[in-house]
Amino acid sequence: MRLSTSYFLNGIVYARLPTLLSRDSFETLILTKDVEDFLSRLTSNPFYYDLKVSDPKDPLLFEKRLMTILMNEFGELSKYDRKMREVMEYYLLPYRARNLGLLTSSKPMGLTWGEVSRLIIPDPFTGIDFYETLYSLSLESILAYLEGKVLRGALEALKVFESTRDPTVLEAIVMKLSYEERINYFAKLRGGGAEALLDCLLLEADVINILTIYKGKVMGISNDVIALNVIKAGYLYPTVILKVLEYRSPREVMDYFLSTEYGFLFEGISEAFEVALRARNRLNKLLYLKIGTILLDPSSPLLPLAYLKLREIEVESVRRIYHFKRLGLKGEKLREVIPL
Repeated sequence: MRLSTSYFLNGIVYARLPTLLSRDSFETLILTKDVEDFLSRLTSNPFYYDLKVSDPKDPLLFEKRLMTILMNEFGELSKYDRKMREVMEYYLLPYRARNLGLLTSSKPMGLTWGEVSRLIIPDPFTGIDFYETLYSLSLESILAYLEGKVLRGALEALKVFESTRDPTVLEAIVMKLSYEERINYFAKLRGGGAEALLDCLLLEADVINILTIYKGKVMGISNDVIALNVIKAGYLYPTVILKVLEYRSPREVMDYFLSTEYGFLFEGISEAFEVALRARNRLNKLLYLKIGTILLDPSSPLLPLAYLKLREIEVESVRRIYHFKRLGLKGEKLREVIPL
């Protein structure tokens, strides 16, 4: 499936590229003395101007506002091209799945809509009323809806839940299915940066799977439950996944991947609690570099999504610096979150 280029939309994107944070901008944010100073510097950038919040030290308020700004950018750029809107909707499937997974797991946990709504990530293509309507349905009806619309296999989550009675399984399976559906969609696109974008999505799926297995071993979770979280897509062969699942300790998992092309994720990391954060930072640097090549082609139909992917990585880095500042943490590890 080939996409046509919207030069009008690409022109809009090129006009926004200068607002992407530079390395110097990140350095300035890292050197701020506290959260208030950090937000003052950050909101001087036009993209983050609306991030001003009533209580800078409220992490939930900050996170929701930050995600609203990012999702609004997706929504804004999707208005100019119908096909690009479809592309963006598929790209954002994991975000929507996080909301849907939250809905499904909240049903057996007995959470109220008021409690759930505070945790919903803003969705540029679906209003909050959509999620409230879904919440009013039974668990089986929610999963049946997902099965019929976007997430094939969603009803399997109900069978697993009925056998485990673990609400988190519902959220995990919905998230996994969303990554698989997204990759299946982008695997059908051709030309104009599609290959580079798919490469990044497959790499991301691999790293998510590696970290899922690693964290599962750290927490002593059974192999059967860990396997439910594994995304059935990526460069890693299923035989490799099955082999690593059989390892008993997280150290064995790390040692195995240190000898592969994913070794750069774990080099020099000794503390288990640092693995996920530092590995993700290193992956983001690689993805930022790969996605950046798409921006070199002004005729690429996927240029808008490439820009949004860079923005997504940037927002993740901003979020992490904020939490470092909120907790009063300093040091060289802060610089590891800079994606460029």
